[in-house]
Amino acid sequence: MKRTGKGHWGGPLRFFSITVGLFFFCSAFVGNDSHAASIQPIVLSAKCPTGGAVGERLFQEAIDYENARKDVEPDFFRAERLYEKALTRGNAKAALYLGRMYRHTFMKVPGYSPRLQFQVALFERAASMGCPDGYLFLAEAYQNGWGVKRDMNTAWRLVKEGAEKGSMAAMTAWGTNLYFQNRYERGPEAQTKREQAKAWLEKALRQGYGNAGHELAIIYRMYEYDPKNAIRALREGARLGNVDCLYMLAGIYRRGEDGQPKDPAYADVADALRREIDVKETPKPIGNFSKWLPVKQVMPYRVNTP
Repeated sequence: MKRTGKGHWGGPLRFFSITVGLFFFCSAFVGNDSHAASIQPIVLSAKCPTGGAVGERLFQEAIDYENARKDVEPDFFRAERLYEKALTRGNAKAALYLGRMYRHTFMKVPGYSPRLQFQVALFERAASMGCPDGYLFLAEAYQNGWGVKRDMNTAWRLVKEGAEKGSMAAMTAWGTNLYFQNRYERGPEAQTKREQAKAWLEKALRQGYGNAGHELAIIYRMYEYDPKNAIRALREGARLGNVDCLYMLAGIYRRGEDGQPKDPAYADVADALRREIDVKETPKPIGNFSKWLPVKQVMPYRVNTP
């Protein structure tokens, strides 16, 4: 599966996508770890208003009925009403989920067509309420022409704005694409942009977005030849519950790569932790991660190879 295409910057863009179930992936293929990135739900910014205890309760109930959680039968129309109630209470996340539901979930309901025009209005409302992830959701609409005219310039402007306002997912999308737009360019300006890109990804990782660790590891492994930082980023992403980081770590230890000793038992633990994660749920940190996967010393490896 390729996630590249020609964009307004004239080069290959690494597209982001928010797909069914509020999933976000922005990833590359790396060697034998070249599997399609698992599609875990994005972690929404803490800046998104919740509408207090009542608004959050209604929001969680809506998710239950949309996704058949907690042993309830799926009921899209009840979920729709609950999202609307949560939104009236001031829960901006409900606007995002309801808008995404109009695009994706209702495609599965016979006789019910997607309501793309309402989707865009809901994402705009979430952004106006102070939820930075609203800009990322709007960007996807412009990227794909869902309810608006397709416009990649507007899409990437919105991604950057979302990153600047605090969306960890937008930081990851913006940083990843900024790096890959300049990965082969020479000169101080391109180097500055690559450093800015890594800074965005590091910021998202520090704030708790595990997928940023996966993107950083790809950069450090393939382009920076920096195994120490690659392993650091992977471990932090894995600790945050990102299954792609665990998948990549398992491969590294199974083959003895990136300055790490070959250790099949260690790889098996990483695989076991990955299988324990429900990819339909928002990622959560793994308790006692360092106990399960203690730090191993990085051995000598290629450093800054051109």
